[in-house]
Amino acid sequence: MATIAAVGLAYHKYGGHCGLYYENRDGKIELLHLVWHNKLRSEPPSAFYEDIDSRFPRRERFVISDLSRLIFEKYESEGLRFAVTRNDGFLPNGRLKLDEPGTGFSCATFVKAIFDAAGLPLIDSKTWPVADNADRKWFASHVDAMGRSFPAARDQDHISRLDVACKWSRYRPEQVAFAAKIAPPAAKYSAVKIPAELLLREVMRHHEPLPLP
Repeated sequence: MATIAAVGLAYHKYGGHCGLYYENRDGKIELLHLVWHNKLRSEPPSAFYEDIDSRFPRRERFVISDLSRLIFEKYESEGLRFAVTRNDGFLPNGRLKLDEPGTGFSCATFVKAIFDAAGLPLIDSKTWPVADNADRKWFASHVDAMGRSFPAARDQDHISRLDVACKWSRYRPEQVAFAAKIAPPAAKYSAVKIPAELLLREVMRHHEPLPLP
């Protein structure tokens, strides 16, 4: 059974996907996740996900849950931008720090940002490597897909500002999920890389792939 502040890890044909469990206004546990550009969803737990419980004490879990609920209530309608090279973040009141074109989140950095805003970081970002050519290719393919899928002027302005060539780190869903398993303290890359890969393989072995949005 899913618990608040646990991370749900799933996969689809493009790789891993993650979200964060929280308690909604009705007292029900739901998974909050950034599905795609401008598509923020809160959904009941499903068999697609492996639930990775976090080690934070009960009080901190409720801080994370309350913040998640604030974020969903603020951005349910308009959604959040997809980006990875310039990650946005959240303030303690659930509002975006930057909220400008060219900034945003992946599903993984969205979950990471909620823990960061709660003052309970999952990941020691200083230890993460700069994106390699495979990461840049992955991101470029997403930017290309966004360009075809979101023709509105506001979205095209955002897409035009996504800088694939800049220095950035890629945080994978399985890495964020495994970090939840071992933090605090914030997890270092060396402690996460291999176990996270094994975790994703286990999820792929025991769960069906997510349908694409």
